[in-house]
Amino acid sequence: MKANNKYIGSTVEDELKKKMKDPQFAELFKLEQIKYEISELVKTTRKKAGLTQKQLAEVTGIHQAAIARIESRNSKLIPSIEVLRKLFVPMGFNINFSLHKLKKAA
Repeated sequence: MKANNKYIGSTVEDELKKKMKDPQFAELFKLEQIKYEISELVKTTRKKAGLTQKQLAEVTGIHQAAIARIESRNSKLIPSIEVLRKLFVPMGFNINFSLHKLKKAA
């Protein structure tokens, strides 16, 4: 019996490259990357500071459940700059943003 699977022989990277040609998919993918990076940054920084979510909540005034949602890779929201500052400043960090020129679409 012959397998009828268009993905046989292709890699995840190949499939992602194909999908990224769709502007709507590419935009959603980029937003998911941002959410993932923020969640990992909050979680990693909190742990390096030696704080639990509960302790960070007490210091920042942000509910522990909200911190857990921010740290979740499945979070639906991107935290505001104000919330990020409330999280990072008590841990001894400031937030800086930088702009990068977009490559022209091919």
